[in-house]
Amino acid sequence: MPNPDRCSLPVQVKGSGGCCRRPPKPQSQQERGRRMRTAFTLEQLQVLEHSFRRSHYLSVLERHAIAAALRLSETQVKIWFQNRRTKWKKESLQGKETALYCQMRAPIQMFAPLAPYRQFYA
Repeated sequence: MPNPDRCSLPVQVKGSGGCCRRPPKPQSQQERGRRMRTAFTLEQLQVLEHSFRRSHYLSVLERHAIAAALRLSETQVKIWFQNRRTKWKKESLQGKETALYCQMRAPIQMFAPLAPYRQFYA
């Protein structure tokens, strides 16, 4: 039995990944159903950052309490913490790389001072 979602023509439009009669995918933000980016207030950010400093992971009860206090959804709080952990890990890795780079670039004096031997290095 033929599938009504697919056309019976053997020809497919190149690059479409599907049948030539398939309607195009919606492109606008409204049609896709994606949410607008949340703009957190300064107060919300302060509470979230304070909570993050105390613990990088929230329990379900903590997440519920913070969401209720800040008038955010639990999903928004959960995603904020996920993003903040990612930023924290990235910053800590960059700090380690910077420290390692500085150690590699710093002059290393492993032996006695070279003062008596300067004539050989001039």
